[in-house]
Amino acid sequence: KNLMGSTQEPLFSFGLVADIQYSSVPDVLGATRSKYYSAALSKFQECVTTWNSFDLKFAVSLGDIVDGDRARGGEGDLGAKELEAVLAVAEQSKARVFHVAGKREEEKIL
Repeated sequence: KNLMGSTQEPLFSFGLVADIQYSSVPDVLGATRSKYYSAALSKFQECVTTWNSFDLKFAVSLGDIVDGDRARGGEGDLGAKELEAVLAVAEQSKARVFHVAGKREEEKIL
């Protein structure tokens, strides 16, 4: 049985990820909000590894691949380099990965 209690096979399966928000800048640890940029790429790698253990028809990344707030800090093409790093991980997926541009990609890269 699947999670819904059915024994019927699904028509297809797909992977989904959102808000990777990778940045090569140091983590930000705050009293009310923290951002762990350093873990984002390895967490996404874990996600792709999990996707590869299933027979997925496709996968979708729902935007905010990079953290534009940090990437906009006058670092030149920092956002583009970080985007390339995330896309390199996505290319390891057995399933085709579709990317939806998020606010952060729109602001920095598009």
